Amino acid sequence: MLLALAGLSGCGKSARSTFTEAYFKDTGTHTKTQLSMQVKDMTLTDASSQKALKSVLGTGKASMTMLLNQKKNQLSINGKYQKIAGAVIIANNKAYISGNLVATAVASEATSGSSVTYDKSALNKLKGKYLAVSDTDYNYNLNTDSKQDIAFTKAVRKAWIADFNKFDTDSFKKNGNVITHRVTAKDVTTLADSYNKVVKSKKAYKQNTVSKDDISDFKTYLKKFKVILGYNTKSDEETVKLTGGDSTSGIKHINVITTLKTASTKQNVKVPSTANTISESDVEAALQPKMSDKTFNSIMKTYKQLPKASRRSYMSEMKDEKDYFTDSQWQQMEKLAK
Repeated sequence: MLLALAGLSGCGKSARSTFTEAYFKDTGTHTKTQLSMQVKDMTLTDASSQKALKSVLGTGKASMTMLLNQKKNQLSINGKYQKIAGAVIIANNKAYISGNLVATAVASEATSGSSVTYDKSALNKLKGKYLAVSDTDYNYNLNTDSKQDIAFTKAVRKAWIADFNKFDTDSFKKNGNVITHRVTAKDVTTLADSYNKVVKSKKAYKQNTVSKDDISDFKTYLKKFKVILGYNTKSDEETVKLTGGDSTSGIKHINVITTLKTASTKQNVKVPSTANTISESDVEAALQPKMSDKTFNSIMKTYKQLPKASRRSYMSEMKDEKDYFTDSQWQQMEKLAK
C-alpha cells in the first residue's frame, strides 16, 4: 500500500518535502521489498480469545521478502514468523505454495497435549517441494491490465504528493535520522477525496473506488488508534507504527511496528521445476492426523498384555484405521503381533 511507504532524499529541504518525495518514490515494475513486523503487544479483552491468539501468533518478529516482476507476470513472497516459514510463488498463471509453509504451520499448530498429532517424517517429505494450484477464473494473472494499473497508481501518487506537500509542516517531526508523520482523520478525508477523484477520471478505474463507509470507519478507527508513518534517512527504511486500543472492538491494546524497504532489482523469481512440484493428494496424505505418542503409549500398555492371538486379531481389525498411526507406531504393534 502507498500508505506503507516513506522516504527521504536530498539536503536542504523541509522535513515535509523530503519525506513526501521519497514516500511516494516510483520503484518501477521489477522490485524487491523487504518487510518485517514486530508484534510487541497484542492484548484482547476476551481471555479465551487471547489464549488462542497467543498460541497461534504470540509476540515476536515476522519477516518477509517479496520479489515482483510485472513484465514477466511473476511474484514471490518468502516469509517467516516464529516456527512458521515458507513461500508462495505466482508464475505461469499458477500459484505455487511451498511444502515448507504447510509443514511448519501444521507442526507449529500441533501441541504436545493434543490427542492428535502428525507424522513428522511425512511432513518432512513436503519440504523443498511446491503445490501447484491453478485457478481458471483468475489464472493468477498479475499483468492483466497492468499498464492500466500502473497508470492508476502513478495518478494517485501524483495526487497524494500534492496533498502531502500541503499538510501542516509541524506534523512532520524530525528526530535524528528519523522523520515521522501521524495520520489524522483530516488526512484521511483529503487523501480519500483525491484518490476517488482519480477513480472518477476514467471508467476503467471504477472498481478501485473507496466507499464513504470505509472512509468513515477508518476515521473512527483513528480516534482509538495511532498510525505513525516514519522514514529512516540512514537505513532507507520506512516504518508504520500502530498503537492503541478499543475495548468495544475486542482489542485491549496493540503495539505493532512494520518496517519496509522497497527498491528496484534485477533479482529474478525462482519458478519451481516440475520435479519439485507435488499434488494435492501428496499434501492430504502428509496432513493425515496421527495418534499422539501419549495416546499410543496408553494403548500399548493394554496391547502388550494381550496374548499374541488377540494382538493379531486386533491388528487385522485395525487395518482400516492404519492411517491414524505413524509408520513407527504401526511397526511396533506389528512386531509384537508376530
